[in-house]
Amino acid sequence: MATLDELLKDQLKDTSKQDDDDDAGIIRSTLSGIVSGVIKIPEGAFSLGASIIDLGLGTNTAATVEKVFDKINIFEEAAEDTAAGKIAELIVNIGVPGGIAFKAGKNLAKTALSAKKAGTYFSLTGKGLADDVISKGVPKATKFNIAPINKEVQEFALNKKGKVLEYAGGAGLGGIAEGVFVGDVEDAGTLGDFIGGPTKMNREEGGTNRQRAKRELGNRLKFGTEGGVFTAALGLGGVGFNRLRKGPSDSGRAINDPMEKFWRYWSAKLSKKGQKTQNVFEATEAIRTSTMADERLSILGSETMESELYKLGPKMEKYWTTKEGAKDLTKKKELLNNALVDNLDNPDYYTKQLTKEGQDSGFTIKEILDDTKILRNTTGDLVEKAPLIEDGFTVKFKPLLKQGEEPTGSLKKFYDELGSNDAYGRGAPVDEVKDSIRLQMEAVRNRWGDMFSVYGNTLTKTDLASFKNVLKTKVSDFLDSGAEVFKNKTLGNLLINPITRTVVNEVADEIETVTKALNLKLPRNEIDQMVETIYNSATLERGFDFQKYDKSGIYFGSLPQLFTATQKSLGDAMKSGLRSSNLTKYGEGNLANIRNVELPNSVSLPDGSIFNRRELLEKLVGKSKDGLNTVITGTTRLSNLARRAEVNNEVIKNAGRQKIAVDNWLTSVDNIGEEATIKKLGQRPNAPMAVDTAEEATKYFGGVGGRMGSNGGKSTGDWVEMRFDSDIAPVHGLEKLSVGAIKVSEESARLTNNLAGKFSLVGNADALVRGDILNRNPGTLYNLYKNAFLYPKAGVQLAKTVLGPVTHARNFLSAAAFAGANGVLLNNDLKSLRTAWDTTLGPLIPFSGKKMSPEGALFYDKLLKLGVVNSNVSQGDIVRLLKDVGFGDTLGNLKNRSLNNIMGNFSKLKRYAQDAYTAEDDFWKIFTWLGEKTRLEKSLREIPNHKGLAIGEDIIQVLDDGTTRNLGKFNEDWLEKRAADLVKNNVPNYAYVSDFVKGLRKAPVGNFVSFPAEMMRTSTNIVETALKEINFKIKLPGMGPGEFVKPFASIGKQRLRGMALTSVVVPTSLVMGAQVLYEVTEDEINALRRYVPKWSKNSTLIPIRNEDDSLAYVDFSNMNAYDLLSRPFQTVINAVDEGRTDGDGIMDDFIRGLATATQEIVSPFVTASIWTEAVQDIAPGRLGGRGGIDVDGRRLWNPNDTTGNKLWSQTKHILEAVAPLNWQQLRRLGLAASKKDSEDRFDQYGREYTLGKELAGMVGMRPVDVNPAQGIKYKITDYQRNVRNSRSLFTGRTLRGGPETPEDVIDAYINANRSLYLSNRELYKDILAAKELGLSEDSVESSMKERGAGSTYRYLSQGIFKPYTISRAVKDLFRKNAEKIGVSNPLDAAEDIMNAIADRLSNTSIVEGGFPIIENPFKDMPAATLGEVANVAPLPANVTSATPSLTGVNVNGSPFESLNLSQKITKDNTLDTFIP
Repeated sequence: MATLDELLKDQLKDTSKQDDDDDAGIIRSTLSGIVSGVIKIPEGAFSLGASIIDLGLGTNTAATVEKVFDKINIFEEAAEDTAAGKIAELIVNIGVPGGIAFKAGKNLAKTALSAKKAGTYFSLTGKGLADDVISKGVPKATKFNIAPINKEVQEFALNKKGKVLEYAGGAGLGGIAEGVFVGDVEDAGTLGDFIGGPTKMNREEGGTNRQRAKRELGNRLKFGTEGGVFTAALGLGGVGFNRLRKGPSDSGRAINDPMEKFWRYWSAKLSKKGQKTQNVFEATEAIRTSTMADERLSILGSETMESELYKLGPKMEKYWTTKEGAKDLTKKKELLNNALVDNLDNPDYYTKQLTKEGQDSGFTIKEILDDTKILRNTTGDLVEKAPLIEDGFTVKFKPLLKQGEEPTGSLKKFYDELGSNDAYGRGAPVDEVKDSIRLQMEAVRNRWGDMFSVYGNTLTKTDLASFKNVLKTKVSDFLDSGAEVFKNKTLGNLLINPITRTVVNEVADEIETVTKALNLKLPRNEIDQMVETIYNSATLERGFDFQKYDKSGIYFGSLPQLFTATQKSLGDAMKSGLRSSNLTKYGEGNLANIRNVELPNSVSLPDGSIFNRRELLEKLVGKSKDGLNTVITGTTRLSNLARRAEVNNEVIKNAGRQKIAVDNWLTSVDNIGEEATIKKLGQRPNAPMAVDTAEEATKYFGGVGGRMGSNGGKSTGDWVEMRFDSDIAPVHGLEKLSVGAIKVSEESARLTNNLAGKFSLVGNADALVRGDILNRNPGTLYNLYKNAFLYPKAGVQLAKTVLGPVTHARNFLSAAAFAGANGVLLNNDLKSLRTAWDTTLGPLIPFSGKKMSPEGALFYDKLLKLGVVNSNVSQGDIVRLLKDVGFGDTLGNLKNRSLNNIMGNFSKLKRYAQDAYTAEDDFWKIFTWLGEKTRLEKSLREIPNHKGLAIGEDIIQVLDDGTTRNLGKFNEDWLEKRAADLVKNNVPNYAYVSDFVKGLRKAPVGNFVSFPAEMMRTSTNIVETALKEINFKIKLPGMGPGEFVKPFASIGKQRLRGMALTSVVVPTSLVMGAQVLYEVTEDEINALRRYVPKWSKNSTLIPIRNEDDSLAYVDFSNMNAYDLLSRPFQTVINAVDEGRTDGDGIMDDFIRGLATATQEIVSPFVTASIWTEAVQDIAPGRLGGRGGIDVDGRRLWNPNDTTGNKLWSQTKHILEAVAPLNWQQLRRLGLAASKKDSEDRFDQYGREYTLGKELAGMVGMRPVDVNPAQGIKYKITDYQRNVRNSRSLFTGRTLRGGPETPEDVIDAYINANRSLYLSNRELYKDILAAKELGLSEDSVESSMKERGAGSTYRYLSQGIFKPYTISRAVKDLFRKNAEKIGVSNPLDAAEDIMNAIADRLSNTSIVEGGFPIIENPFKDMPAATLGEVANVAPLPANVTSATPSLTGVNVNGSPFESLNLSQKITKDNTLDTFIP
């Protein structure tokens, strides 16, 4: 018998020859497979013809044809060398004829349907079949007195039916083509080979020529049948995938058809738009990005002012605030707040506004409107004023300090407070701080003025006059409304922050003191309830209602009259007593109108006679007097108002234009008919986004009206009226109390939101009215789930990404792939790199001294509004999850100052890390945006052989049907928006993640699920964009009919090349280059894959040969963002490669690979999150855990260890899962940095780390050593576990205690041995791989013996299978079970058959082929019956008493009874048919 070394030599062939061929082996084999696949097309046709001849004449023509094509097809052998070659050959052999036939079949079906519709079907009578349907031009339905079906519905149904019949025709002809033209259907295999069934191939050998021809024709029929079904399924699946990828229909009309509703529902789930139409999605995105830009600038301004304030105190105050320092800083911030909102009540108004050119000019509107002032640009040239302004409305707040004047009022008090600090004396340093903070305050006030200007431009003249009238009384309170009660901000809505018991007690104590002094003896529980009622009713005015309210700021929907009563009312209350007092009755109140009151003369409080009601309410709601907070909260509140009004105003304007377009189309239909209108005007225009009345909604939307959901409820109907329940934000607790809710008129609602009262489709209405509302379920179960899973999940994801320095390096480098895939990386200039650096990472580098320039800040602000930046996908998941769980809501408000210092510094660190993580992503997005913009402009300006477009000329697109469309003016604005669209669609962007995928962040499974979803979306978008660019046509000025140019063709080609390079060429080249450099064979690569962790099995592995000739690898998939695309293909190739010797065709291995590839794709969405997995590892099995065994099967602690040690192991495992800072990588780096001869270089397992490898690991390129000596031990352990599981397939099935038949016993025995066979074959491959990786045969044998598997090695080394044989103990159990229930022992009848099966399997090879197909001779035998054991005769040992249907069968001409046992258990007396 051959030794393992001999078998290894046979399998690996001549290694020296292979070393020379490996360099281009895969490429050569793949190309050969393509050519061979083409040659096999005619081979299939000739083979089919030969088989038909052989069937009729009994000749052997098929063998002759096979020999001829063996000589012709010189590429087949090379194609068979690799799995990639085999797959390429099969795809070409099936795909080319199948694809052509599928298309032809569709066309034939379409032609037949058209003929039927036209009544031109051929018939024996000479009449078309349609003649029976139409009589004298009258629809058949009318002849039966049935109302005719609506034409549109009728055609729609016909279209759907026609599509199905088209696909059926294509699939049928495609299946026929596959059966005819595939060269060798048995070599290809079928799905039936994988799962069984009627399409399972007949691979018998021998027989007469006619018998062989019959098998060949039967197999081709099976292959063609399955091919037709598969083609139809693939086609329908492609249609479905395309529908889901494109998202819901954008017609803006209601959908009535149930199937279309089904598609819309699911496509909306997976679409970035959700239930919104595209234009509404863009509108909501405009609101989101513009408010984000405003908020970001306010945060930058606030942080700048804070850093300036810290300059005036000891440096450590910034990190560890003292009591005195905190008090001093609070005073400065309060005075800053007073100065910031001072003198806002008397702004300057202008009836003009700046154009975009005016905004970019750098001149103020006052300078432009000053007729006495001449404007010059930076080069000294005169500037024309007219293009800089246009009609409009502008608000300008007066400056805090005019040039040459001394500060007064609030600014002077703030300056005096700054100057009183002795840290730097009273000289220049303090003056620099004063000037810096004042300039920041001026910038904030100017921004506020700009936003009020935007809001004013959306108003009518009448409303504008009212707005200007009340602005002076409302503006300060409106902007200065920050409070702890409104800590959590969302777009347009504020959520209440839960009140703490400490605040309740402090405020309640003061109220109790006052009520006692007033002789109102309220019980303490009523006072506590009063405090909570007041708190929960706190809200803000929704919008800027200048009709109802003269003040803005904080409102209380339920405020006791104790806080609003006059001194006289308080005195009257004292006289009347508690029961007759009105002081405990609730009403409404505005904090701005609350005044402190002096109590009646006879009443005194411990600190005087003044009841400080306003301060008490401010204390309750946590009213902020911090100017830095006002900068942010005021800007955010105003931005929500102004930006939403601005975008909604555009929605209304666009809706008007859309209505005109639809009206013109409908008028044309009435005049000339629908078909003629479509030819003239195209398909019906999209419906408007919003309309004014229900009648218009019916006309433009169709469907039925419904009601808009409130309080998180679902809206009904197809369209609804957009309404607001009140002009206050929906606040948790207000609905519960049902008191004091502020109701507003329709007019007030209109001023709150200019879309109020209009009608829109439900999806659009929900988006436009509700905005991005953050809903938190207050239920007990949800809170339990949140604290147990979501809160830790958020923390772990934060720790593993944002707080990990190694992750930052990988994040930055891997994001370069996005620029590469779009063809920008190698087609951009260094200036773009510099601009991107200065705008993102440069200012964040510690101690660099570099700050964001004002120009850089404005540039980033523009990109933020365009939606290009601040959209990191992984961080988007984390940030939203942190908001979901309220991460950090309470830790930042601790009473203990030391803890507050710690948490404050942690918060700063987290914010810095988040900013850095975002900047790393933004760097490449800005670089890509600049590259896209540059090449767009160049392509339009420089068109070969033509004069390009000039700035200001129209871009006229030529459509496929020859019609044209004006895309707008060729200018800077068009270029910026077009480049932004390209970046948003082709680079991962969190804003474009579907709501369904975003919602998965709240599930206990999945880590950063949005990223793989975005990779799928953007990857297909890149290819689609490139193809559109290649075919994009425009008409230049002066061109005649039919003339056009393709300006973006070169961009499209660059993009396709970039995608190919990034996703395929670069990874493949790195692998092949490393193979050549280190002389690594393909067999070594395959062996390597068997000894890498499971997550790297299908990765792109770059091999490295160490100095001792051992192998290491770099998992390039960690760095390759587009690995998600290549991994499924690698998975399929690996599966096919592993099954190349099983003798049952390629199809089953291909299907198996597809199943694994699908698992790889969905894994990010369904795999347990890091936290959930760690909890499962330590949780006991009865609670759904793994009881101390991790997901890889590694035991975390010894069950026999002490309780304390086991508890520590559990704690350690959890800590390792949640630890931030990539501590494992940093720990290894520390070990590698130790002195060379120091024992500190080794870890607890004796592993030594080198500095070079660990530094490479910082960027995701760490070489990992392969240790087959250690790995084989795990393989043996896995094998032994699989052996136990295989045996349990028999004992667990047959020894349950109930009656069993011999048939059951044989089935279980075959199944157990099948499983055992597969386990043996896997270990055999593992041993071969270990040998290939350098492990000696002695080492393998020694490892097997150490684990008690020495005997296993002996037969594995000979490549044979040792079947499972039952033990004496198992036999005894069979006997006892039978005796216990009083039936015949089934083992008595089955044992001889089992022995025969074992004898047959003992000669089965595990090197080639597979597990043989074995028939159970006891099929259909009578079931066991209960009764006395003594009265049941045992079955004869030779089973000749089997049922007549079995014994009477002739097999290959021989009676069943005359066959030996091996023949009886083997199908059709052949041993050559296998299953995988």
